[in-house]
Amino acid sequence: MQKKSKKPLAIGALAVLLVAFAVGGTIAWLTAANSVTNTFTVGEITEPTKPPTGEPDPGTPDDEYILDGNIYEVFGPDTTIIPGENVVKRPWVGIGEGSQDSFVFAYVDNKMMAEGAGGADSAYFVLNDGWAPVSGKATEYKVDPKIDNAYTGGLFVWVGSGHDATTPVALIGNESADVWTTNPVFNAVEIPDSAVADDFAGKNPTMDVWCYIIAKSDDVDGNKAIEEASAWANSPAIVNGTAATA
Repeated sequence: MQKKSKKPLAIGALAVLLVAFAVGGTIAWLTAANSVTNTFTVGEITEPTKPPTGEPDPGTPDDEYILDGNIYEVFGPDTTIIPGENVVKRPWVGIGEGSQDSFVFAYVDNKMMAEGAGGADSAYFVLNDGWAPVSGKATEYKVDPKIDNAYTGGLFVWVGSGHDATTPVALIGNESADVWTTNPVFNAVEIPDSAVADDFAGKNPTMDVWCYIIAKSDDVDGNKAIEEASAWANSPAIVNGTAATA
C-alpha cells in the first residue's frame, strides 16, 4: 500500500534503556521502567498496539518487555552481567495499522563507552540482518580480530531482511495490522572479556534506542529519507541525548 503524502512524516522515539553500575567486581544492570517516548507526527502514521510475531504481549513497564511508541523492546531477565557475557536487549521498530509505507531508522546512543584501549572495552552490539549502518553515521566496534557487523552506536536503516544492501526498503503499511521490521536492530548488549567494573562505575552509563520513521511519498524516496534521518541524528536533541521532538 502506498499513499500520496503532502508532507514527510517523522517519528522520534526514545526506547527503554539499560542502566549499569559496578557492584563487587561485577557489573549490575537494571532494566529501567521509566522509559520516555516523545513523538512528532505529520501524516498517516500510527503506533503499533501488538508486539512482533513470536514476541510476548507487552505488560507493565516492570516486565521484561514493553511496547513504547513505535519501539517494542525485550530485556534480559538476568540483571547481573560479568565481562565476557551479555544482556538480552531486542529493540524492534514498527508502524501501526493504517500507516503509510515508511522508511525506518534506528539510532543507538551508547554511553557505555570505556576510556582507553581505543574503546575496545566498551559495550557493543551485533547488527541483525536487514539493518545497515548509514554511511558516516555509525561507529564500528574496532577490535582485532574483527567482529562482523559489530557497532557501538549510531544511525542504522532498515534495508529489508535477506538483502545485502544499504538502500532503504520501506515497510509496507497495512490498513488492518501493525507492521514490524522482520528482525530487531540487535539481540543483545555485549560486554567484552577485557571490560572491568571501573570502566562504568560512577558514570551512570546507558544504551538508548531511538527510532525515526519517515513516510514514503512522491517527494521522499530512500535517498531523501537518509538525508532527513541524518539531519535528525545531528539535531541537538539527539546529540545531547534527550527525547526528540522532530
